Amino acid sequence: VTGAALWTTTYLSTDRRFNQRFPELLQRMLTAARAADVAHFGDFGAGTVLKPRVVEYHTVTPGGALKHEQHYDSGSVYTVDIMLARPGDDFDGGEFVGCDEPAFVNAGDAIVFCSHRHHSVRPVTRGTRRVLVVEFWEGEERECGHRCERASGPCRVRPLRAMV
Repeated sequence: VTGAALWTTTYLSTDRRFNQRFPELLQRMLTAARAADVAHFGDFGAGTVLKPRVVEYHTVTPGGALKHEQHYDSGSVYTVDIMLARPGDDFDGGEFVGCDEPAFVNAGDAIVFCSHRHHSVRPVTRGTRRVLVVEFWEGEERECGHRCERASGPCRVRPLRAMV
């Protein structure tokens, strides 16, 4: 990801807030991911019990990009991206690379892919690109304020203490 100020990530799954408020939405996303897997990926996740790993809200401003073309969501099984901004109206550029056809045409469009698939995002040239990203994995449902690498047990990343 280029430039901290150009691409920001808010971890909505911190303390399981998103997960507790929107459990039906998460279940619908997982159901859609499994259906896409059966239809397009050969049922890669068959037989797995999956939980939300992380729920992220990404905002990307001009110059922000995920340029590393070999990037993938290591450790997760499915990734669901939902476009919240209107391509061409709210922002230009910022194309998702990793699909055979344009990934996002309208706000509300979603893409589902097996997380081991390489993907990237071209630089945003105007406006603000906003995307909800949810990763599902075989580990425990996490409540960390980051993208946790531990599938079970307590998180080893120490939380930041409030400054007094």
